[in-house]
Amino acid sequence: MINYRAGVAVLAMASAAGCAAPGVTPAANPSPVVVPSGCVPERVRWSAPVTQPRLTQVMLHQEDSDMTGRPVLDKPFTPSITGVNAPADWTRMLAASLSEHAGTKVKTGPAALPDGGYGFPMQVTDNPAIPQTLFYEGATIMSAEFTVSCTTATVTGGFTSWTKVDLGGLACGSIDPPTEPLARLAIAYCPATAAPRPSEYIDAVPFDEDEHF
Repeated sequence: MINYRAGVAVLAMASAAGCAAPGVTPAANPSPVVVPSGCVPERVRWSAPVTQPRLTQVMLHQEDSDMTGRPVLDKPFTPSITGVNAPADWTRMLAASLSEHAGTKVKTGPAALPDGGYGFPMQVTDNPAIPQTLFYEGATIMSAEFTVSCTTATVTGGFTSWTKVDLGGLACGSIDPPTEPLARLAIAYCPATAAPRPSEYIDAVPFDEDEHF
């Protein structure tokens, strides 16, 4: 009688032996390149910058009387350098260089609104069964790859920062979908949303100019 279980075990052992040679360990992720001492990003070559909206905070209010709300997203954003173990002052210098390259001011600190009072227009729901509203805050993120030629080496990495911060609000029960980039991201945090308008919906009755009253 053929022992099928033993045969399967032998095949499994042979397969494992073929996949990993004795004494060989998988290669680890390479460490970030260390910037040579004294190298500063004075002349930087940039790739085309890419911008995208990113939420940093979303507050959910259950109803009109809920003035406090509760946070459903709290994810602060700060600029970062990837692929390079760079000195701290590179953030400021790269932001200045990218500002010149992109033609818009690139910030260096955490993405936050300036101090001051801010108000939101009242959010009106189209579906009373969905009374929740969201108030959100987010930033326009800009990312680009950079190359810096140092005396002893060429350093390449990625830089991600932000250009502006916006805030807004939306009613989860609104029939009309949001149009603002941050609002389109924020609506995913609504517990429920209203059904879209029927395809045959007409917003206004056409006016016949020839008709006399």
